[in-house]
Amino acid sequence: MGLVRARAAALLVCLGACQSQPDSPLKASPSLLRSAGSAQVATVPLQPEPPPPPWAEALRGQRYKEADRAFQALPADAQQGAEVRFAWARTRLELGQAAAAIPLLAGLDQSLPALGSQVSELRAEVLLAAGPAAEAAKLLESRADPKSLASASKAWLEAGDAERALKVAERGLVNLGKGRGVKEREAALRFARGMAAEKLGRQALWAGDFRFVALEAPLSDDAKTAVSKLAQLGDKSPLSAADRLARARALSAAGRVADVDSELSFVEPLAARVTRAGVPASLRGMALFNARGDYKAAEQLFQQASELGTEDAAKELFYVARSRSRAQDDAGAEAGFRLVIQRFRTTPWAELAELSIARIFLAAGSYDKAAQAYGAYLQRRGGKARFFDDASYERAVALLSGGQPAEALPLLTRLAAATKDARFEGQLRELSAVALLGLGKREDAIKGFQDVIARFPLSFPALAAASRLRALGSTLPAWMEPPSSGAAPTPLELKLPAEVALLHRLGLDTDAALALGAQERRISRAHAPRSGEALCELYGLLEVADRRYAIGQDAATRLGLDRAPGPRSRWMWDCVYPRPYSELVTRAERELLLPRGVLWAVMRQESGFRAYVRSPVGAVGLLQLMPKTAERVAEEAGEKVDVQTLTQAHASVRLGSRYLRKLIDSFDGNLPLALAAYNAGPQAVSRWLASGENLPLDLFVARIPYEETRGYVARVLANAARYAYLEGGEGAVQAPPLELPKGVKLPDNSY
Repeated sequence: MGLVRARAAALLVCLGACQSQPDSPLKASPSLLRSAGSAQVATVPLQPEPPPPPWAEALRGQRYKEADRAFQALPADAQQGAEVRFAWARTRLELGQAAAAIPLLAGLDQSLPALGSQVSELRAEVLLAAGPAAEAAKLLESRADPKSLASASKAWLEAGDAERALKVAERGLVNLGKGRGVKEREAALRFARGMAAEKLGRQALWAGDFRFVALEAPLSDDAKTAVSKLAQLGDKSPLSAADRLARARALSAAGRVADVDSELSFVEPLAARVTRAGVPASLRGMALFNARGDYKAAEQLFQQASELGTEDAAKELFYVARSRSRAQDDAGAEAGFRLVIQRFRTTPWAELAELSIARIFLAAGSYDKAAQAYGAYLQRRGGKARFFDDASYERAVALLSGGQPAEALPLLTRLAAATKDARFEGQLRELSAVALLGLGKREDAIKGFQDVIARFPLSFPALAAASRLRALGSTLPAWMEPPSSGAAPTPLELKLPAEVALLHRLGLDTDAALALGAQERRISRAHAPRSGEALCELYGLLEVADRRYAIGQDAATRLGLDRAPGPRSRWMWDCVYPRPYSELVTRAERELLLPRGVLWAVMRQESGFRAYVRSPVGAVGLLQLMPKTAERVAEEAGEKVDVQTLTQAHASVRLGSRYLRKLIDSFDGNLPLALAAYNAGPQAVSRWLASGENLPLDLFVARIPYEETRGYVARVLANAARYAYLEGGEGAVQAPPLELPKGVKLPDNSY
């Protein structure tokens, strides 16, 4: 893990835990003003500084090779500046050139006192990578937090002092702290102690620690090493067949196919003693299913599991059918679900199979059969139906899609009155207006669409309602109510702490956010009761946005976001809809002719603006690309990509934007379809479109069979509308066309 990534991860668990530094007034650079210049918030005007040097902007986008070239091009005397040497050392470390960073750090403690703790941590990271390890261990040990102590223990072990390595790890284990991440911290320290104990020949200790890591952090890299070490003990390993089976279950849920095979190779010789004969096949099948890979192979494994026997035979047969459905074998899937119902009528899987058959009909465009199947399910199960609301909603969609608005309307009306989910209510009320239109009640439908726009501003239902009104030739109401009245609030006198301002000026915005996080409590106290506003504005001066966005979720109010931004609420909009990496994003959208703000809209939904996040199935970075997808996008552009760079903003934005452009082109320029494909894959969307191309957009989205994808499309389009409104107000928001493209055939190279 690179230093930037490690420190960004630390931000999640270190907020408020570090020593505060004295404040200095912020003097905003032009890059700062680009990030926050449109905010129109009540803050004291700030004096700009000269433009930052090119290497700082390269670092801000984590373009380390470009930054390194810029450093090398500097005059010799400029290369000796303390700030330059610090930033260059960071760059060299991220490029894997730790030895070249060592001379750059010489004397920085004295020449750059404002960043004393950052210099110390950087030196520790450099020495940990390049040596001498003992010097790194001393520096890390002095920091005393659990993460640093785990690293210090590893460094002492590398330096040959296993006894001290063990003691340092034990020191961390008695000071784990509480709250989020405690289990991860314990696993890291236990792994470090286990490595030291192994060196000291203390088998009982290291075996116990490695077992803990293998079971409590099963998806981690440390767990792989721990399992490998325990395997060397053979029959004396404390990792039992049952433990291996537990690991296989966790890995299967994450879609880790190869790792599941590895675990099961140990379980299968003893399977009869710990589980049913079919469980290994079931876990292999589930790993393939969750990896969204070879559904045909998954089907065969579930079938094998069913025949051999597991704890839940109904579940295995259900996933036989579900794998067929994912593989686009509708007839086989229907037959499979009916077999589940026939053989296991009283199980929950039989009930889900009933619903799944109706969903097959709905996705295939057999609306009458779908409505009948949903109706039969609801009549058979009555008020005890586990999926009563889902089935009622989907039946209404089937009826509406099949030209039966009179039957659909009462279902939609009842669901809208009962739900407490505002997003779902907006969708239900928009579809109710569609039903009214189908009944010939034009004026009532118009009022319904107008009501949706007013009550659920800039949501996907509001966008669809606007498209409906436009098709009816009706005047569109304003997207948003005017901002709340009242005098502008007293300006906040905001300052970035000295070290935060300096780190930002050097282009190290991730580090700056970490340093700012350490002072949140003090800042909150100083600006109460407007602490949320103050923190949002201060984080808004940095190019990263994950912490700002998280704060906004708590600090912003629904009233502030449901009206147009004004003097009292603009900060809420900017906080909840941040625009990080503005130069990268703007360039990519302009070059690829993407709708303005769509990349931020996708980022917000995919990663919450966390550049270093990895999903359980392996998607990486701001735009959550799968490594194989990123490699194919790069290959088509004549480039090579190191998948490790997907955690860097420039790589994620460059490749993610190209992939989105490819999907938009694949679906004849239709953004909603492209977004659905970004989430579910182009083949799935192509299949839905083949049977639903004659539907209007709102009904097509309502009919998407994957709830995750249905919600994803609605949320990203709503995000994009909010970003458009922030950029240009009422006139900038464009409702998507109702008509879908016809006769779309995916290119052969679709993925």
